[in-house]
Formats: sequence, structure tokens, C-alpha cells
Amino acid sequence: MITKTSALFHRVTNSYELNVSRAQVLIGLCQYGMSIKETAEAINSSESMARSVLVRPFRFIDPRDENHPVRSIDTVHFPRIPLRIGQAAPVHSHAPEAATACNQEDFARHLATEIHRWLGTFEATDADRRQAVEQAGLSLDHSTFHFDGKYLFPTGDVVSEFIAVWNPLYLTADDRVFGKAAGRWLGAWIRFWITDPDIWNRALDLAYDHFGARALAA
Repeated sequence: MITKTSALFHRVTNSYELNVSRAQVLIGLCQYGMSIKETAEAINSSESMARSVLVRPFRFIDPRDENHPVRSIDTVHFPRIPLRIGQAAPVHSHAPEAATACNQEDFARHLATEIHRWLGTFEATDADRRQAVEQAGLSLDHSTFHFDGKYLFPTGDVVSEFIAVWNPLYLTADDRVFGKAAGRWLGAWIRFWITDPDIWNRALDLAYDHFGARALAA
């Protein structure tokens, strides 16, 4: 679970634009009718983390300054998020989340650890977990969220993806297979947190090898 003390969280971009986009995704899920608890579970975080993501983009003054209190999200007007409508915001290669070569491996290892932990919360075999990792990789590779070498963060599409994963009405026969269902969910929350395909591809390779090694050792 990604929390405020998670190594991965501390490496997530401080880009104002991306933080606002992430907040808008959570707002869209809440508007759809998901509770904060469900929303937090969807993005693999604690409830306090989900609330933090919602609030942080609107902290325009140091919250320690009592003369300038933090704006509450309850006092901010949020326009309803249109699903699959609107232009996607490109994430440029110079964004903080586009790790340099020297720390990219470290970042990938932190993400792989989060993947291990998340998949470990399900009662499943390591073979099923490896299938989930493969499925996540396929969903990320086949994503239409990339253009001209840049990752796109289309808020409406990301909201729709979470709804499709979470809502039983959107499930297909394949989603009754643990590896495929968990893989789609895994891909969705990775996409929410990470904007560098090189990082998530390496992390998925590490996670795949991890569960393979465990299976051989069993």
C-alpha cells in the first residue's frame, strides 16, 4: 500500500500539473459514487493518502502558517469530470518523474516492492501473480495514453479505466480469471502513479522474476 511514508511516494513527481490531474481523477471517482475508502483501494493507497492527493494541489500557502490556513477541498468548486472527453496533458521528459539513468533502477525497485506487496494481499498462487504482472504489462503497453514519445494523462480516460476495473457491470468473462482481473487493476494504479514507461517496465520485470523465484523455491 502506498502511504505517505512509502519510498515510492517520496519519489513521485512534485509537478503541480500532475498533482492537480491526479486530484481530478479522485474527484471524478468520488463524483461517480465511489467512497474515499474504495477510491483509496483502487489506487493502492491508504485513505489518508487519497485525501492528501485531493488536498495537496490546493495548498497554495505553507500550512504551518496559521495566518494563511490551507483551503479545504470542501470549499473548492470542482467541475464535473467529463469521461473520455478533453485533451490529455502531455508529461514532458524533463518532469521530475522522468528519472535520470542513475536513479531509474532505484525507482523501479521501489515500484516492484509495491507490486510485490499488493499482489501478496490476495490469496493466489505465484503463477497467478506472474500472470497478473504480465497482464498489467500488456495493458500498459497497449495503452493509447502515449503520443510522440510522451506519456499522456487524460483525466477522463483514467477515471473511466478505474470505473471499468471497479464496477462489476463492466467486467467480462476474462475478468473472472484472477491474473487478468488483477492485472488490469495493477496496470490502472501503476498508470495513476507513474508516468515513465521505462520505470514501470523494469519494475514489472523485477516483479515477474520475484514471483518466479519464489515458485522455484517452493
